[in-house]
Amino acid sequence: MSLKNSLKIVLLLFVFTAKMSFAQTEKIAEVSLKSPYNTIFTHLYFLQDDSYFPAKSAQAIQGNISLVEKEKIAIKIKKVLDGRGLYIEMGLLPINNNYIDSTLAQNVYILSSKEPLIYLEKIDTSWYYSQTTILNIDKLYKDVYPFWITFIDKIISNKVSDTSFLGIRIWQYVAMIILVAISFLLYYLVRIVSFFCINNLLLPKFQDQLPNKDILFKIAKALGLVVTFFFIGKVLPSLQIPLKFSVVLILANQILLIFFIAFFMSKLFKLIMYYLGKAADKTDTKLDNQLLPIVENIVNFIIYFTAIIFVLKELDVNVTALLAGLSVGGLALALASKDTVQNVIGSLNIFLDRPFEIGDYISVSGAEGEVEEVGLRATRIRTLDQAVAYIPNGVLSNMTIDNYGLRVYRRWTTSFGIDYNTSPDLISFFVEESRKIINAKDFTLSDKTMVYFNNLGASTLDIYVSVFFDVASFRDDLNSKQVILLEILQMAKDNKIEFAFPTQTVYRK
Repeated sequence: MSLKNSLKIVLLLFVFTAKMSFAQTEKIAEVSLKSPYNTIFTHLYFLQDDSYFPAKSAQAIQGNISLVEKEKIAIKIKKVLDGRGLYIEMGLLPINNNYIDSTLAQNVYILSSKEPLIYLEKIDTSWYYSQTTILNIDKLYKDVYPFWITFIDKIISNKVSDTSFLGIRIWQYVAMIILVAISFLLYYLVRIVSFFCINNLLLPKFQDQLPNKDILFKIAKALGLVVTFFFIGKVLPSLQIPLKFSVVLILANQILLIFFIAFFMSKLFKLIMYYLGKAADKTDTKLDNQLLPIVENIVNFIIYFTAIIFVLKELDVNVTALLAGLSVGGLALALASKDTVQNVIGSLNIFLDRPFEIGDYISVSGAEGEVEEVGLRATRIRTLDQAVAYIPNGVLSNMTIDNYGLRVYRRWTTSFGIDYNTSPDLISFFVEESRKIINAKDFTLSDKTMVYFNNLGASTLDIYVSVFFDVASFRDDLNSKQVILLEILQMAKDNKIEFAFPTQTVYRK
């Protein structure tokens, strides 16, 4: 998603939610601190524009400090809640004076899980903002409103008109337009600078290895989006937009920021995987090349799954309960699909043990051929008749595998049957000449060659042959046999040595 489209979404949310600006309909006349509901309502109600009485709101702050300090603390707490976009649903607040937090087992109430340092505690019979909240409010306020935002806020709010339209002041509209303009400029600036740094400073020695610079551009673009939306999230609180709109706008910005961070990490990891692939090309094994795409898919899944978890947290979904449910469901799914799990584990065993590589000629029960692919679930083998055999990795990892690709030498044994009319001298000549033909080849091991007349067959004189080939592939193996057989046949023909075939003699009386 581009910056332009993202900002369009944000602006549409702005216009839509502006029509639903905050309107406080409930009225109370007196301060009440008898429950979390009453304390929070007192605090927030008396800081609204149409009911602005900071002294009454400050009654929610307990401690031996002056009323002026209590007022400042109460205002800061509200500004932090507004700046963080933490909308308080009044209808969900407990009205029980003796409310107990089920997790902490204490008389405390946390306003939002997104900001656990802001919470109420019961003192005697009344509810107040906790001492922890009071001690940390200055730090929380500075985190939401840095000094430069506070400075701009003072200038704008004091110098421009308070005229409003649809519940939003004119200066806030102007500030939004300025923010959008600055965001566009920041995006393009970060994208250009980051692309320059990556291209000219970080990876100058590896430029010739890249097929194109598109991946670098995508990384720079993703980084520009991350920085831009982080900046928007920091500036938004200073605009002091009505809370109901601020909640939607800040939430949309946070969700987009999370996914842009995931997008940036995914593209950065893709670049890392590209160079790992180059390193894998230099290794002796080809399984590394097969493993890298699987690793890339797994890492991308983890990145985006984590992003979804963070988004769910922003939406106030109980992620712990959700993960617990997924764990139970995952266990049930694993039990229902144990074969799939077994295949995944089998593939990991293959990658770790490396019983064969891509291109090796292997023989397993029911299949024999060249390994073409080792996937996450099954291994693909191209058989001699060019059919494709898929063997589940869970089964393959438990089978006996004959890997002909790992053989140092290829052994060939055969037998020549010559005619019974052949003389002993010609038999010896045939044996010696056959041995010479075999040992003359540079792809045979002469010290291991065996050619002997070893059997009187039913219709042939059998010559036993055992040869070791120093060749790499099955095709070279076949070619070597062909060369030797043709030369032996020619030698036999030149010396009128005939090969026998089964015959039968019938005698008649």
